[in-house]
Amino acid sequence: MATLKNTSSSGTLTINNICREAGSDVTRWYKLNHCQNATSTSICNPTYSCGYLHVRTPLPADNVAMGWNPIILEVVGQHSYGGSYTHDWKALLNTNGYNNGWYGSQIVMNDSNHSAMNVYRSSGTYGGYTRVCFAVPKIGCCCTGALWVRWYNSSSFIDSYPWATAAYNNNSTQVY
Repeated sequence: MATLKNTSSSGTLTINNICREAGSDVTRWYKLNHCQNATSTSICNPTYSCGYLHVRTPLPADNVAMGWNPIILEVVGQHSYGGSYTHDWKALLNTNGYNNGWYGSQIVMNDSNHSAMNVYRSSGTYGGYTRVCFAVPKIGCCCTGALWVRWYNSSSFIDSYPWATAAYNNNSTQVY
């Protein structure tokens, strides 16, 4: 397989596949539907006041994936109806290599395109590991949207374990 080392372009450049900097350890974007069901029996009521979407990623939240190696988790949400951003943030994640202690800190990327979020370590183990989880507000209208998720470092874990989502009424509860 050939690898393009460098190129120059004097017009429009179209890339039809994954484009990664050589040697980088960044996952591809993983798309999750950010659906809202505005019925009286769902987490969202007919007036569109919504709860939170909790996402469990495949990324182990312990020394297996991180120990002394910080990971940046990036989440971008887009509204499918209008195309506007609903979430735009990164989180710095790490564990203590001595005792497997957890650290997760959110970094807002664009003040006008963010909403309350919570990054946490799962309380249970899945596939033998605790996992990196996060919660974001569900989209507050009658439309759907998508979350795009990726992380820097430990890219091998993106397909190693299943993703999971759950709706809940607040972002402070650890659902997983």
